[in-house]
Amino acid sequence: MIQRKKHSLYVVLATILALSLIIGGCSSTTNSTQTPKTESQSAQSQSTGPQSQLNQSVESSPNTATVKQNSEEKPKEIVLQYIKPENVKSAIEKGDKMFLVDIQPEDEYSKHHIKGTIETNAFPVKTNDDKQKLAKVLPDVLASNDPVYIVCPRGKSGAENTFNFLAEQGVANDRLFIIEGGQAAWPYDELLEK
Repeated sequence: MIQRKKHSLYVVLATILALSLIIGGCSSTTNSTQTPKTESQSAQSQSTGPQSQLNQSVESSPNTATVKQNSEEKPKEIVLQYIKPENVKSAIEKGDKMFLVDIQPEDEYSKHHIKGTIETNAFPVKTNDDKQKLAKVLPDVLASNDPVYIVCPRGKSGAENTFNFLAEQGVANDRLFIIEGGQAAWPYDELLEK
């Protein structure tokens, strides 16, 4: 019963989005609401040309991973998930196993980042070079079942791109979470390294 209600809600949201795109056209601004978006909705609002239409696959060895382009696979539905900073803080303090994947640019990462993050400097995760930086975490992430918390400068398009990329590479959707507000909204200075 709950699944049917969720499915109905997603259908209504997709219909509203499609109508708003038809009536208002595509906008380059990002919506900061926390409504789950499917991969196709994100692609409609953030298309970057032919590169965005290709599905990604990854070939990995023990210490490296390379991104390969493959346009024959059909994309699966990806629903973005968000997590509040206080929930991440609680998990850190309890010692829960997790991956904190930080995509901030190098200069922002060096100014401040959450202790224990994996530095990738992959922001905004649009180009193949950005995706190669992010792909370095894939062997460890794919070998685990631990949750993956994505740290972005502000928790918006770069985090969404990271979420979609990791899901396309085979990381289970239910393991991926975007930290709401990103590094800019992280209120716990005691858990930062500067």
